[in-house]
Amino acid sequence: MRLIQLNPKVPNKTTNCVGSALNFAVRPDKIDELLIYVRDFIQKNAVSDDTGIAVYRGIDLPEESAYKTKVKTEVLNQQECEAEAKRLGITYIDTCAGKGRIGGALGAVLWANAGIEAAGLYGEHL
Repeated sequence: MRLIQLNPKVPNKTTNCVGSALNFAVRPDKIDELLIYVRDFIQKNAVSDDTGIAVYRGIDLPEESAYKTKVKTEVLNQQECEAEAKRLGITYIDTCAGKGRIGGALGAVLWANAGIEAAGLYGEHL
C-alpha cells in the first residue's frame, strides 16, 4: 500500500488530501474475485460516499500521462479524468461514480509505482 499526496488546493478533497494505491500479485483466475472483494470492502468501510476505485492490470502503464502531474498541481474535473483513465486502460470499479475518481482513484494509479515522490507535494524531494 502506498499513500499518494494529491493537490491540497482542491476545494473538495479528502481530509488529508491523499489517495491510496494497493498493488497485488494474484493468480489470473482470481483477479475478478479479488477486485470484487476490494471494491465491496472499500465501499463498506470508506468514510466518504464518493470513494473512487480505479484499477490497472499490469505492472507499468503503457505510456506517461500528463495527468500524473495534474492530479498534484491542478483542479481537475471528473469527465476529463475518466477520459484519461479510459485512454490508459484504467477502469473504475466503484459503484459511486463520484468525485473520488478524480485524484484519489486516477492519481493513485498514476503514482502507485513512483516511489517516495508519491507521498509528497509535487516537486517536493523527501
